[in-house]
Amino acid sequence: MWRRLGVALVGAMVAGAAQPAADRTRHARQIDAALLFLPRGDTLRVAASGFHEPLASLLWVRTVITFGERYDTDASEEWREWLGGAVLAVNTLDARWLTAYHYGGGLLRSTGEIAAASAVYERCSETIPTDGWCPFSRGMNAYLYERDRELAAKWMRVAAERPGAPGWWAAAAAGMLSEGGARESALRYLDAQLAEAATEAETHYLERQKRRIQHDQMVDQWAEACRQHYRDAGERLSAPGALTELGFALPENPRGDAWVVGNDGVVRSEGAEAQRRRDALGDERALVVAPR
Repeated sequence: MWRRLGVALVGAMVAGAAQPAADRTRHARQIDAALLFLPRGDTLRVAASGFHEPLASLLWVRTVITFGERYDTDASEEWREWLGGAVLAVNTLDARWLTAYHYGGGLLRSTGEIAAASAVYERCSETIPTDGWCPFSRGMNAYLYERDRELAAKWMRVAAERPGAPGWWAAAAAGMLSEGGARESALRYLDAQLAEAATEAETHYLERQKRRIQHDQMVDQWAEACRQHYRDAGERLSAPGALTELGFALPENPRGDAWVVGNDGVVRSEGAEAQRRRDALGDERALVVAPR
């Protein structure tokens, strides 16, 4: 009897310990099953039989919930692809719903789906010619992520011509072709986005972009002096703090990592220097494999 009771007790303990893992597995499979259907707006619009706006609202709720469940917890590409399809489907079902354009583009950008976000902004710009925010956001995508200031200026000029456009948009379009003007415009844009950010994840993403631009502005102030010192002395600064020898105080790093002296002699953040080296390596590889 005591032996049977002991076996039963051990079995209960094992089952109890295994239950949390089983619950997690079941939950994960349920979420994955939700992504089996990738919505297409044109198909859903026909199937909705005139109820396309209510269906757009339901799909939008599901889109936001999926974003909340997956962001920062799921590194796979499947849910990001689904999210892009879902936002575009909502745009198709209710083509005049500005919220789904403005915030939908923001959600996609926060997940790194820049091309999908740009597609949302372009569709909005075409469908709602009175809206200026979407073409302006498309221009900022071109500057912040595609590194194409000419394309950015083009879209920002479109935005500046829209009814009720703030006066600084025209100045931003004109200044976009200079690096300094582009950064000032980007900072004002990011501040406006932060004021309307719908989720903590989007806020975190926008703040990170803002800190990177602030860092680049700082580095620009002393970059040429660092290079001149390198040329004159034949050696780089001994440490980032040696900026004081060139007449510059070393401020707190907006990016949050360490200041370093780059191999070109310029003081910048450790992360920015690593990215600069990766970019340089990519350029060298392109030269090696480029056809003659």
